Amino acid sequence: MFLALDYNLLLLQTIEVIDLYELRSYFMKKTFKLFGVIAFVAIIGFCTTLVFTGCEGVSSDSNDNSNSKDNNNNKDSGGSSGGSGRTFTSIEALKEWLSAQPENTAATAYDVKLNVNNLVGSSGSVGSVIRYSKFINLDLSGSTITIIGSEAFSDCWRLTGITIGNSVTIIGSKAFNSCYSLASVTINGATSIGSSAFSYCGSLTSVTIGNSVTSIGNYAFSNCGSLTSVTIPDSVTSIGRGAFNCCYSLASVTINGATSIGDYAFSYCDILTLNINNVTSIGDCAFAQCGSLTSVTIPDSVTSIGSSAFSGCYSLTSVTIGNSVTSIGQHAFNGCSNLTSVTFEGTISSSELSKSSLSLSLCEKYLAEGPGTYTRNGNMWKKIN
Repeated sequence: MFLALDYNLLLLQTIEVIDLYELRSYFMKKTFKLFGVIAFVAIIGFCTTLVFTGCEGVSSDSNDNSNSKDNNNNKDSGGSSGGSGRTFTSIEALKEWLSAQPENTAATAYDVKLNVNNLVGSSGSVGSVIRYSKFINLDLSGSTITIIGSEAFSDCWRLTGITIGNSVTIIGSKAFNSCYSLASVTINGATSIGSSAFSYCGSLTSVTIGNSVTSIGNYAFSNCGSLTSVTIPDSVTSIGRGAFNCCYSLASVTINGATSIGDYAFSYCDILTLNINNVTSIGDCAFAQCGSLTSVTIPDSVTSIGSSAFSGCYSLTSVTIGNSVTSIGQHAFNGCSNLTSVTFEGTISSSELSKSSLSLSLCEKYLAEGPGTYTRNGNMWKKIN
């Protein structure tokens, strides 16, 4: 039994010590300059020449927030240490462990694995555990859960990263809505991403969507202002309304398999590079107000372009319209005042062209001379091939 005091200057004149029953592990690392009279609350007895009496229960300790506290909490809560973080088999165990850890920052989030067989929706406890606790990077790849319920992690602003395992087939609506610190998402096994599942995740920069996903719900990633690029895998057949709406930093979009792009799906994005393949329909306002977009090639698979689909794309200079397009919605190219090159690969009726907001002189030229590439010099359009 001992009590260690580490100090530079210590002057003890009169010390009253009050009972140290069951006191274990008391270690002080503070440096004291000068003491006159010191009274310790909850300590009985007295001390002469640095000898404490009545300290039968004292043993060696450390109060330096080191691994001893960590290990005790780990043992008590059911967590186990590992190279990639700690693994917990219940939400309550995770909660108990987190409550005992010191505060951290998003840059030093705790790496945590959660192996559970159920994650319910908004009535469950997992969301509140993360919402009001420390910053963590959560790995669900070892869990057997198949559904992440609606709002399960909604408003968990301390969640920094999430890996979703192969067992998960459905990510519910608003499952991770407003997780402001969430920077990366990896989806390995889910087949559907629910509406607003990751909306308003303002720090989200990286999204990996696995080949298992077949549908991306309405507003699934809307208002993710830090997201810079996204590749939609071949497995995805539909992209919902507003799925990436207002992702202001989104500069690169590649769509390989989807057949439909919903209304407002990529509106108000800062897209520089757009690659779309196999799509059959482009929804209303799908790419509206994408002010940095300079070139668009609409593939032969597309049959319809929705109303205002590219309206407000004021940097757009070149458009190629594939040979299967038969329907162009009202004001599809409204506000595209810098267009200098338009290629028509098929035949479009005058009634459809009249709705498109393409230049009247361009439409007249095309109707008179047929498919080909047309360029503008001043206000005049001419066919070059």
